[in-house]
Amino acid sequence: MVVTDATAHLPRLYNAPETLGDAQTGLTLPIAPDQARYLGTVLRKKAGDHVRIFNAKSGEWLARITEIRKDKGFFALEHQLRSPTPQPALVLAFALLKRDATDLALRMGTELGVTHFVPLITERTNTHRINPDRLHAIATEATEQYETPARTVAQLAEVLAQGCKPRDAWRIGTEHEKFGFLRPESVKEGQKAYSAPPYAPNGIEALLKGLQKFEPDDWTSVLDNNNIIGLKGRGEAAGAAISLEPAGQFELSGAPLRTLHETAEELTAHFDAVRPIARELGLGFAPLGFHPTATRAELPWMPKSRYAIMREYMPKVGSMGLDMMQRTCTVQVNLDFGSEQDMVRKMRVSMALQPVATALFANSPFVEGKPNNILSNRAQVWTDTDNARSGMLACVFEDDFSFERYVEWVLDVPMYFIMRDGKMRNVAGRSFRAWMNGERQDGLEDVTPTIGDFEDHITTAFPDVRLKQFLEMRGADAGSPEMMLALSTLWTGLLYDDAALESAWELVKSHPWEDYVKLRDIVPLMGLDTPWGEGTVRDLAAQMIAIAMDGLQGRDMTDESGQTEWVYLAPLTSLVAGAPTQAERWLERYYGAWMGDVNRIFLEAEV
Repeated sequence: MVVTDATAHLPRLYNAPETLGDAQTGLTLPIAPDQARYLGTVLRKKAGDHVRIFNAKSGEWLARITEIRKDKGFFALEHQLRSPTPQPALVLAFALLKRDATDLALRMGTELGVTHFVPLITERTNTHRINPDRLHAIATEATEQYETPARTVAQLAEVLAQGCKPRDAWRIGTEHEKFGFLRPESVKEGQKAYSAPPYAPNGIEALLKGLQKFEPDDWTSVLDNNNIIGLKGRGEAAGAAISLEPAGQFELSGAPLRTLHETAEELTAHFDAVRPIARELGLGFAPLGFHPTATRAELPWMPKSRYAIMREYMPKVGSMGLDMMQRTCTVQVNLDFGSEQDMVRKMRVSMALQPVATALFANSPFVEGKPNNILSNRAQVWTDTDNARSGMLACVFEDDFSFERYVEWVLDVPMYFIMRDGKMRNVAGRSFRAWMNGERQDGLEDVTPTIGDFEDHITTAFPDVRLKQFLEMRGADAGSPEMMLALSTLWTGLLYDDAALESAWELVKSHPWEDYVKLRDIVPLMGLDTPWGEGTVRDLAAQMIAIAMDGLQGRDMTDESGQTEWVYLAPLTSLVAGAPTQAERWLERYYGAWMGDVNRIFLEAEV
């Protein structure tokens, strides 16, 4: 027997060999308590419904639920769907990592077919404890979800709810992008100083390979059709990743870290690693919100399958989607939540205040070599990229906002792709909701939606704050290292202390939701001088920073020298006191010392 379209939609549950025993038709098995709660409460299954149960020894079986209660029940085996398939032992021995990185290694390894995990304690291991039961649960969950059909909103909401963490497991993950450019002293015949480097030769590909060669213990290649398109961290870099945006913007997705002091060290280490290799290639990198000189036609495209799909689709749904892909860079911070209630509060506060972050971090006043009276061209681009998947979500401020309500919104975001047999299938514009409900969708007739498909789909939604199993703050231009760190510091202070979060919520509630939406449309042009109430956004930013300062003092995280985290807010306290933003400072340079030569920005902004 084989899994067919008639059974592929059924939930897939692991059943240990010692429980399943000598599987045969008619055998009755107990349902584990956690599986009973999942089937009954999340999937709303009842007696008479079918599931698939499996393990490597017995294969996969069709089973009927004969009884189910709150935390117990019984299956009856009906017939075998798959015979056990002998597999070669695939052993992954890995240095024991910090909690989140170990979880990721188990999930990804399971999906890739690893049969045995061997955690090792090495000279550089920074944790020496493991919980075998927890590791087994993570691997089991990954095994089940790899092919588990996506059928209900509650089931998909549970994917997000798995991100809930106790406070001592909350981490800070900083992601930042930067534009590459050809340094003037290194240009060859036919090249143009300050133009974007190609993928190859002597460009982005060589930089990725150089980093991997320089730090072989820390990075492994990520390939797409045999092209290196990124690096995944291991060893001391576990949890981090380096990836490419569509035109070669170079991105570090930082590891989840406990303190902002560790974030500062990570930023420094990254720039120190990239700089010498880039210089050997004649490259520099400048973190700016929008490319200051290049047209789209002058920028390269990276060989990444996902971007080919987006490149074709974007012009159909907005006037600036390709600008977003090729000509923007951002900095964002990823933060955790403790419960659904905590997620809702943090989502509302951060969504409402994203326009203030846009104003504080504005760093893109030039387009194709000239000012255009906009301080954040990156933010302006997002006003007409693809409004079905981006912007400030009204549902966040609805009374019933929850994991399920966010899933409802995501289900109506048009699809980009699915992965099957290791290849990306273009299904741009199709409806995940309709597919999940069994309605015909071109290109999806032969496949059933899975939990893994939904997890991929979440990554193609681009609201100003994105909910996954953590929250992503997405409203800021890329900027100087000090400003990158300040962004993570601001949101950590606002969201990671209970008293600060409550104060921030009281601040947000003082204006209706619609006022923040209007603010989003104006701040790209006017920045901190945008009118707000009886004052300006600069006044609102000052209140935010004061709350964040209190929150950071409440966290009381100091480094070895006794320095507190709130010192990283210094660039922002200067701004609310009247100092120019990054964009305003560049404009001063343009009209002054640069005498209208925007190319001067590259070396002055270089990291």
